[in-house]
Amino acid sequence: MKLVQQTHDQLTVTLVPLLFWGIGIVLLLLAAGLQSFVAKLFLLGFSVLILFGLGETATCRFNKATGQVLLKRWNLLGSKRVRCSIRDVIGVDIQTAHGDSNDVYRVCLTLAQGELFPLTTYYSSGRQEKQEVADKIRRFLNLPKNTDPT
Repeated sequence: MKLVQQTHDQLTVTLVPLLFWGIGIVLLLLAAGLQSFVAKLFLLGFSVLILFGLGETATCRFNKATGQVLLKRWNLLGSKRVRCSIRDVIGVDIQTAHGDSNDVYRVCLTLAQGELFPLTTYYSSGRQEKQEVADKIRRFLNLPKNTDPT
């Protein structure tokens, strides 16, 4: 996730999963060259899973002029838009999922009702990058830094 635009009234962050798209396309090409039907079917299924599941693009726009947060997510299956009020955002945190060999992360907004509003539907590596995005959002919204390490 990276900062795309920042003005006095607007902040836009986006995630374009180029790595996942690249892996999915490479697996499709490998599958096309295989002779074994089972191996081809496995690679095709895996590449579709990567392209459709992890190939999601997300853009989140914080607009102080309208008082809205607009999150747009889209992948090969379609798109989804979610809106909420900027006033409802009371925190910006990094969620961590603990894996066998390493942890993965995602940026998540905490809303006044206690609801979590993740910017992506999945977790990925690179805590530092997500921390930088969370810090930029916090500064833009004038929110205090969360001291919770999760």
